[in-house]
Amino acid sequence: MFSRDLEMEDLHANLENYNVQLQQVEAALIAEPGSEELKKLKADLEEVIQITNELVQANIIAAEAAGPPEALPDEPKPVKEWKVGDRCMAIWSKNNQLYEAVIDGISEGKAAVTFVGYNVTEINRLYLLRICDDVQPKKYIWDTKPKGKNQWQMEKERRRKKAQKKAQRLKQMEQEKETEKMKWKDFSSKAFSKSYKGIRKESIFASPDTETGRVGVGTCGISGKPMTRFVYQDKLVTGKLNTPPF
Repeated sequence: MFSRDLEMEDLHANLENYNVQLQQVEAALIAEPGSEELKKLKADLEEVIQITNELVQANIIAAEAAGPPEALPDEPKPVKEWKVGDRCMAIWSKNNQLYEAVIDGISEGKAAVTFVGYNVTEINRLYLLRICDDVQPKKYIWDTKPKGKNQWQMEKERRRKKAQKKAQRLKQMEQEKETEKMKWKDFSSKAFSKSYKGIRKESIFASPDTETGRVGVGTCGISGKPMTRFVYQDKLVTGKLNTPPF
């Protein structure tokens, strides 16, 4: 019976923890309604809460069938009267070590605390909380007052600067690409001039050097020479030769 009561307490503590996390996710969805990750997290938390509620109901039915519970030992008193917003040292369930936290809510001898610097919220019993040496009130986003800008304006400015850096980088890449292109063209031009040194770069259809020159052979070095003259041979007639009589 005692173990069942402890199990019920753990279920209630987990349920409160899940509800606090769900509220935080819903608040985050207001700021980022299109976030698929937040939507999935919300659905998962709702499913876990439903399963936990079913386990609580099942334990209640089992406890009623088993009869009245045994008396639990008195719970130790908290080291002080805690209030919402107080800083404290709370136990993190991840490693059961004390970490600095801020109290978000108090109910039935338990406190919902958010660990400073980790943005993780858990449920701790009040008597397990310890006094924090550096006692400072929790600072919320809406309480901070940036110089002339609110939190959303700062985020907008950050994204604008990020876009400018990206555009500048693209422009730099284009300039580098153009520089490489010009280097290649210069290299090709020099390579051609070295490979074909001494060759006259003239059109074969340029005007000849003399009146008798020919068009179409300018690059062959003979544009100033006259046309080739052809020698026609007489027609050769074959037949029988008349030999003189002897």
